[in-house]
Amino acid sequence: MASARSLAAISILAAILAVAGCTQGPDFQPPPVPAGEAAPAAPERTAETRVAGGEAQFIVLDEDLPAEWWELFASAELNQLIRQALAGNPDLRSAQAALRQAEENLRAGSSVLYPQATGSVGASRQMQGAAVSGGQASFYNVFNASVSVSYVLDVFGGERRTIEGLAAQVDYKKYQLAGTYLTLTANVVTTAVQLAAAQDQIQATQDIIESEERQLALVGDRFAVGSAARAEVLAARAQLETTEATLPALKKVLETEQHELAALLGHAPDDRPPVRLTLANFTLPRELPLSLPSTLVRQRPDIRAQEALLHAASAGIGVAIANQFPQFTLTGTTGGQASHFTNIFGENALLFGLAGGIVQPLFDAGQRKAETNAAEAAYAMAEAQYRGTVIHALQNVADCLTALQTDAQALKSTYAAMIDGKESVELTQDRYAAGTVDYVTLLVQQQQYQQARIAYLTTLANRYSDTAALFQALGGGWWHDPNLIG
Repeated sequence: MASARSLAAISILAAILAVAGCTQGPDFQPPPVPAGEAAPAAPERTAETRVAGGEAQFIVLDEDLPAEWWELFASAELNQLIRQALAGNPDLRSAQAALRQAEENLRAGSSVLYPQATGSVGASRQMQGAAVSGGQASFYNVFNASVSVSYVLDVFGGERRTIEGLAAQVDYKKYQLAGTYLTLTANVVTTAVQLAAAQDQIQATQDIIESEERQLALVGDRFAVGSAARAEVLAARAQLETTEATLPALKKVLETEQHELAALLGHAPDDRPPVRLTLANFTLPRELPLSLPSTLVRQRPDIRAQEALLHAASAGIGVAIANQFPQFTLTGTTGGQASHFTNIFGENALLFGLAGGIVQPLFDAGQRKAETNAAEAAYAMAEAQYRGTVIHALQNVADCLTALQTDAQALKSTYAAMIDGKESVELTQDRYAAGTVDYVTLLVQQQQYQQARIAYLTTLANRYSDTAALFQALGGGWWHDPNLIG
């Protein structure tokens, strides 16, 4: 009879475990890729200028990016800065710690699928009153030890959906780490380029100042012999002072970029690296990869992170639905109790218990239904945010392609203006020295040349910065780094 009851109990337990595979809520499927396979409109090649940094760039469809994409700029100085940033940047360290935290939360949450065992040992001294013991109070000891094993039967899959959500959070933190890595490396590149541009602009301005100092001396000499008016001397001096007045702003930009670079490397502003960069330290990458939309959504870490949040929201629906159903638990306890500690494991002291429990919500004033509705709304919100992130990513790539083409055209114009301006100044200086033109003509030519030279350096820097921006928009090749995809 006892064996029959045991068999019935086992059969019931087996039936309960059999339905434990009934997981509530939707099974997550990654969102479909954007409709169509057309790449963003882009010319096959950009305009070309016959100067370093003015080379034509070619669009290569669906070519992969290397993990260390910044090496395409062929700058040893830049590579060293990137290594220092990856080793010392606190934002990257924070993102790595956040990923480890999510992994440990998943590991902790997964333990709910396994039996939980606890042990306890206790001792007490008790007194039995005279009325109970037959006329004389007595004192005695009670020792006990037990092991309790409990197990939550995940009949409707709420726990598994919770673990699924924790796993999605791990993915989210992983892609956040990849995004932090990509943003950091891109910021180091663009900051280094802007720092180099500021250094070149300062050098160009100092060259112009030296030329204008010589010009002021020439005008002074002519004034001394009576062949130039005092107004020409004042104009030459004013032009020199105007040019000198542009130096503080350029030096401010240089200092700011140095501070920014120090922060990216994990240093205080006063602990900035002793690096002197010019645009000549960089080589313009000639081939530019262009991903199809279906490839881009698997490469951009911000899109993958948003997909992970969508997955977590989907699992949240399952958790909310499962909470509306009964919760099943099993608990077993074994141990011993005796008046002497050495006897608690004896046959006569053994204790054993087995219990099962079912908790069914009966009335909650609509709480669980509202929680399910809220979970479904959270999923709809995450879905809209995912779609918005994809649209922004496609826009980002298109903007970068436009910028690269306009940068190449602008460089062609500013370089020509700078060369023509330089020749014009030299010719006008000779004519002024010969007395065939007035100083106002020379002054205008000097101003135009100064503006053209600074504009040329600005557009040259833009070509490097916007190339880095395209590499960042395409995802930066993080999927090739084992430290990020592990």
